Amino acid sequence: MPKTFVFSTYGARGDVFPYLAIARELQNRGHRAIVATSESYRAEIESLGLEFRAVRPDSPRGENSQKMMHPVSGTEFLFRRLLLPTLRESIADLRAICQNADVLITHTTSLAGPIAAQLPENRHLKWVSSAVSPLALLESDVALPACPRAADFPILNRAILGVLRRQFGMNLKQTQEIRRSLGVSRGDNALWSDAHSSGLQLALWPEKFAPIAPNSRRKAVGFCFLDAPKSLAPEIEDFLRAGQAPLIFVAASFAHSPQWESECESAAALLGQRAILLGASQNSVSESVLRCEFASLDALLPRTLALIHAGGIGTLALGLRAATPMLLMPRAHDQFDNARRASKLGLAHVAKRGNLAAQIGALLEDSALKNRLQNTRHEFENGASRAADILDA
Repeated sequence: MPKTFVFSTYGARGDVFPYLAIARELQNRGHRAIVATSESYRAEIESLGLEFRAVRPDSPRGENSQKMMHPVSGTEFLFRRLLLPTLRESIADLRAICQNADVLITHTTSLAGPIAAQLPENRHLKWVSSAVSPLALLESDVALPACPRAADFPILNRAILGVLRRQFGMNLKQTQEIRRSLGVSRGDNALWSDAHSSGLQLALWPEKFAPIAPNSRRKAVGFCFLDAPKSLAPEIEDFLRAGQAPLIFVAASFAHSPQWESECESAAALLGQRAILLGASQNSVSESVLRCEFASLDALLPRTLALIHAGGIGTLALGLRAATPMLLMPRAHDQFDNARRASKLGLAHVAKRGNLAAQIGALLEDSALKNRLQNTRHEFENGASRAADILDA
């Protein structure tokens, strides 16, 4: 019997697109799939033939987008300054969307999702929580943005996690008041235990990337890729045909910077390489550098020399599937943890302070890394089908 699935998420493309892949898989099986997220994604989601519903707040812009990407305070800013002030509105939006739904799947940034799932009127609703990257589980081996090196010292890392748990519990205590006013149990901590279902939990990465404990209610399904049409804009095709394969530099979501663009161009010039800058502040092209706001990495990576990016989970997953050499330059949120895991697997280099050109040069000369990428690319399977199997069971 067809069911109605609602996906509640918020954030960058890497926080949204895995759910589009699962939603489309379920839709292809005859189910109704609704993606509930920021208004700014409406056109893109509807162009894929998926059902969209807006949930406040919208994606951050301007100064707020820069504050959200701060390496130390970015996560706190996201939850306290962007999500918490509109939590009642978010719940109201999601409440209306879930009226006739059968299953609600929530991302960890969806503060409203767990509350909406437990409203007295939604006792019929099955709640499945999920995470797109291991950091969201906040377990003892994660690399935290404020002190990523502590991940190598489990006792220290657990102590830091304990402090953060108490701090966020205090900072987000308003969620407890809202829960009580809506007839939902008080809960414990909006960013920890309250974010995870007592039933099914989905980990949207492969077991190889971050193992899941045996007999856990959590299921690792693999990276979920949205295999959309792989066309490139004419100016990108012209640039690719005009010379050797370029380096690809990708700006962190919500964090465009003229300084970043200058550093990338200088590094490419020192290496004598051509470059494409994705997420650039303006479109422009020269003989050796193309700047553009967006391009399909699915289409671009097979024609790429190397990929330099912040380590967001979506871009990292695409690079691993394409077996593209990557230099990771983590800036905030889960990027430090993702970079550490990819490096420990021998599948990427992590940038250090110093000469960017030299570090890219070392990446290009690492034949062992290239072999490992080719030998393991099949392990980063499309998890959307497996996720749909589990949800449809």
